[in-house]
Amino acid sequence: MLTRVMTTALALALLAAAPIRASVEDYKWPNNIPPEAKQLMEPPPLSPTGQAVPGFPNGAPAVSADTLKLSYDDIAKLKTGKYTAGLVMHTMDAGWPHLQVAGITNTLKGYGIDVIGVTDAKFNVGQQIGDLEQMIARKPNVIFSIPIDPKSESEAYKKAAAAGIKLFFLDNVPVGMAPGKDYVSVVAADNEKNAYFAAAELAKAIGGKGEVGILTLV
Repeated sequence: MLTRVMTTALALALLAAAPIRASVEDYKWPNNIPPEAKQLMEPPPLSPTGQAVPGFPNGAPAVSADTLKLSYDDIAKLKTGKYTAGLVMHTMDAGWPHLQVAGITNTLKGYGIDVIGVTDAKFNVGQQIGDLEQMIARKPNVIFSIPIDPKSESEAYKKAAAAGIKLFFLDNVPVGMAPGKDYVSVVAADNEKNAYFAAAELAKAIGGKGEVGILTLV
């Protein structure tokens, strides 16, 4: 996968929490969105090329995963090091998180690294902070995680880094954390290109005209 490239987009959120449900005809963005949902939908600071991180105002430079090479000595050290890992996930209620967990677990197993726990925050920020604190207490050597909210969870992830645990992120980086210092790396798909190709196929399917709504995760 390619290093993360974030993009902003118009979003239409359909929320069913209100006592009286508004009809589609009555709905106008961004009306009827609770303040707490609006806050979650605010993206972290972005540059034209990605999320700004300390030392890299335009986003950390992207490199291909193919550049990572391990020598025989590196692999031997990993296999004899008795290292452990924890996976602090945002959700497991979909197919792709299970594929990510399986891919990480199987790859680590090949290097003799045991996964001691996998948590499911169910897209609840408070739950994920609690999951992270419990994982820190188990003292793994490394934690892989997809932060739900890069802003409000930043301090919790900084505690993991301060405890000497290596952090690898998928898709999101907590605000204020520096690559190579507070975390090792972030890995993700090229979301901008994914959005482009999805929009192109959608436009083709509806004949190049019409109205489109985007459902968010909040």
